[in-house]
Amino acid sequence: MTTQLSLRNASQNDSRLLWEWANDPIVRASAFNTEPIPWEDHENWFDKKLKDPNCFIYIAELSNEPIGQIRFNCDGQSANIDIHLAPEARGKGLGTNLLTSGIEKIFAESEINEIHSSVKVENAPSSKMFLKTGFSDLGKGIENEQEVYNYVLKKS
Repeated sequence: MTTQLSLRNASQNDSRLLWEWANDPIVRASAFNTEPIPWEDHENWFDKKLKDPNCFIYIAELSNEPIGQIRFNCDGQSANIDIHLAPEARGKGLGTNLLTSGIEKIFAESEINEIHSSVKVENAPSSKMFLKTGFSDLGKGIENEQEVYNYVLKKS
């Protein structure tokens, strides 16, 4: 049985929570820039993202409690994805459910027909999640001077 998550649009009220999640050591280790994010930098970035019509940020909730985020940075009919779970939500299969819910939402509510992801090669759980969700493996590449696996999902 899959756990039913709900997705809502992120708001300014989510800024501190997203900053805390983004600075979690596991999230920083899987990011291309592993340095902690200063609060002021996050505030400026988040404000710009909320105003950007090509950016969709959703907060996943389970029983009205936030458990993760998924973000789509769109360019035409293509989007790059960013996803992470709250520390307490990891290891419960919720990442796959969040990814599936986010994909369904972005495909239903936008002109996006292709989603791309780049995952650092050492991030095996994320690679497994993308493959389990139906992404195709495009092979290895280099992004920000780091070796990555590239994945794509096309709208059917």
